[in-house]
Amino acid sequence: MKTISFTLLLTTTMMISAIGCEQSSSGPSNNEMSAQNITIPEENFAMMHAVVDTIAADSLSVEEEQGLTVMREEEKLARDVYSALYEVWKLRPFSNITRSEQIHTTSVLTLLNRYSVTDPVGANGPGVFIDPVLQKLYNDLMVQGNISAIDALTVGAIIEEVDIADLQHHIKASDNADILYVYANLMRGSRNHLRAFVGNLRVRGITYAPQYLTKTEFDEIIAGSMERGCGTNGSN
Repeated sequence: MKTISFTLLLTTTMMISAIGCEQSSSGPSNNEMSAQNITIPEENFAMMHAVVDTIAADSLSVEEEQGLTVMREEEKLARDVYSALYEVWKLRPFSNITRSEQIHTTSVLTLLNRYSVTDPVGANGPGVFIDPVLQKLYNDLMVQGNISAIDALTVGAIIEEVDIADLQHHIKASDNADILYVYANLMRGSRNHLRAFVGNLRVRGITYAPQYLTKTEFDEIIAGSMERGCGTNGSN
């Protein structure tokens, strides 16, 4: 098992600070915000790419390669679903988060290119996936999301739960500093997105129950404020 040096992580952290990453934002919790006021901090692909460039590439394990391949398509799934559901329901969270998911899937592509791993997305258009599990998930969620606005927002929460659960798994199976850095940012974004969808459901009188995370994990995320910044590990 490779070991991530303290010096490398410290250097990365200093680089992050120098280019303007911030800590979690303060202010009211989601319980105090209306649907109109629930916003998601914008993410900066150029900034993430700049930090990744400062981290030396390491050898890639089979588990790390598989994780990158899955997450590339999984972030594409989120982008494709949110883009499609925005066209149906015109709800602002879908428009905002679609842009974020584009940054996420492009960030994973940067790592695939860095390690010369074949991109599973290739020229595939919206709603097309190599992974049969993700293809079925996309199909099922699109059916649900077209039923009502409530169902669409529920689909959003489900996707973010899946992302968080999968990222937790892939973080445990990875020790390359550049991969952990990107995953930490994807995780932070997914927590923000989950808070946004659950908050939008709450103001519509719907209490969302977690389906993939434990209740403790879910409650801790929802209780937190929207996060800004770029971590160097899975805990952010």
